[in-house]
Amino acid sequence: MKSVKMYYVDAFTNENFQGNQAPVIINADALTEDEMQKIATELNASETVFVSSSKAADFRTRYFTPKTEVNVCGHGTVAAYYVLSKLGMIGKSKITHETNIGVLPINIERNALEEPTQIMMHQQNPKFIEVSVSREEIAEALNVDVSALMEEYPIQNVSTGRMKLIIPIVNRKTLVAMKPDFNKIYNICKKLDTNGFHLFSFDTLDLESITVARHFAPTVGVNEDPVTGIAAGALGCYLVKYCRDRIECSENMKFIMEQGDHMNKKGRIHVHIKMTDSTISSVKVGGSARVLFETTFNI
Repeated sequence: MKSVKMYYVDAFTNENFQGNQAPVIINADALTEDEMQKIATELNASETVFVSSSKAADFRTRYFTPKTEVNVCGHGTVAAYYVLSKLGMIGKSKITHETNIGVLPINIERNALEEPTQIMMHQQNPKFIEVSVSREEIAEALNVDVSALMEEYPIQNVSTGRMKLIIPIVNRKTLVAMKPDFNKIYNICKKLDTNGFHLFSFDTLDLESITVARHFAPTVGVNEDPVTGIAAGALGCYLVKYCRDRIECSENMKFIMEQGDHMNKKGRIHVHIKMTDSTISSVKVGGSARVLFETTFNI
């Protein structure tokens, strides 16, 4: 029998019951891959995070949806390293974690009481992939008229760790009202080799925010993800490449992105992008978190 220690965390928020929920297993060394998948399926969160020891980094992090393992996860990373910081298992402000896409740095910001206030994960530098899909096909999958899609900016596959199809929408009202056809989204994602649809609008609720978004990922068993950190990194890179009429470009850019409010899962994602010689050289995504409860169970 194995004893499993779990923390249930709300990520990308500093309020209970908001943001995106992530169960975090902090003693996963003894678990098999099959056991991890069964736990994630049973818990049925968008991603469950398993932290274990690593020979290549400070920690090893694995992420499982109810359906499959994924290479990296934004809200899961924020949740995991917030928990480890709260427990006193991390004393440094900079660490590394081993993922399925390699070893990535993490920055931990603390207050005067040495409590973690923000976890910032480094993502991969962006890959932009043109896609062969019509605006009409995308609109049909979203159950909207094609006029709901902004004409000024492209529909583009972007990856900072997992491929996301970035889709610009005219306004927040249209974005929130959508009732998509998830079967059609699934088929398009498979055809385009992308992890999900990431829709955004510039019509935000908060003045300090740059975008509001929704994320649909039925291919990994998550029809709608409340707050999506990996996609936020991809979107930040998309904005720098295509939307310079909307943003102020500099060597160091910081964006706040909204997601989840319409699901009563208000989340705010911080995206930091560094430019070197007019090229994106660093992508960091993060935010705050709250531990909702902790428990131990045996398998």
